[in-house]
Formats: sequence, structure tokens, C-alpha cells
Amino acid sequence: MNTKNIFFSVLLLLTSSFVFGQKVGGDKDANGCIGSAGYTYSTIKKECIRIFEQQIKLLDTNPSDAVTTQTCVIFSSDNKKAEIFLGGGSVVLSRKGKKGAYTWVNGDIVLGDNKGYFIKKGADVIYK
Repeated sequence: MNTKNIFFSVLLLLTSSFVFGQKVGGDKDANGCIGSAGYTYSTIKKECIRIFEQQIKLLDTNPSDAVTTQTCVIFSSDNKKAEIFLGGGSVVLSRKGKKGAYTWVNGDIVLGDNKGYFIKKGADVIYK
């Protein structure tokens, strides 16, 4: 891409932000995370993160309209809490069970590890 194309691309981006009334990057949430840049607030990390950049990623087991969604798992430093991201928000789960057979639970949501992490809601595995 040459300099002229870059200039016009930037100009178009800035102009469209004024026309549509939203400042570029001006969509910060209450925690200061910029959603349009892919950031979501993590309660465990106490910072804005990008789900797709996290180490433990899980895929939707029942994608709709050929779109597969992704979530991630973040553990607290002591491994007693796990955070997952469902439907635009996060859920913090607490560890249950004995070493080697831990699960993390919050209501009917369960995170487990059986040769790979999975998330169940009720009886259904929704991510793995």
C-alpha cells in the first residue's frame, strides 16, 4: 500500500467517525476496556484482556449459523478460582473436589478437565 492510499484510508476512518458521531476508540466500558479493539475486563487478572490471546481457549460445541464462538479460561494464581467468558460477560467459578479431580463451579456452570478442558451448563457441554 502506498503513502497516498494510507493517507486516504486514515482520512476516511476519521471522517466516518465524525459522521457517525463516535470517536475512534471511544467505546470504553466502565472498566476502561475498549470493546471495539477486542478487550474485555478480567475480574481475576484485574485488567483488560483479549479472549483470543489467552493461553487456554475453548470452542463452542454447538455453533449456530456456521459461526463458532470461542471463550477462554483464566485461573487465579492459587488455582482456586477460574474465570470464563460467556455472552459478553465473565463468570468466576470456585474450585471443588480433590487434587486430580478438581472442577470449578458457579451455579449450573462447571469447568472440568478430562484430557482437555470443557465447560458444562447443566447437563450440556457447551465449550471444549
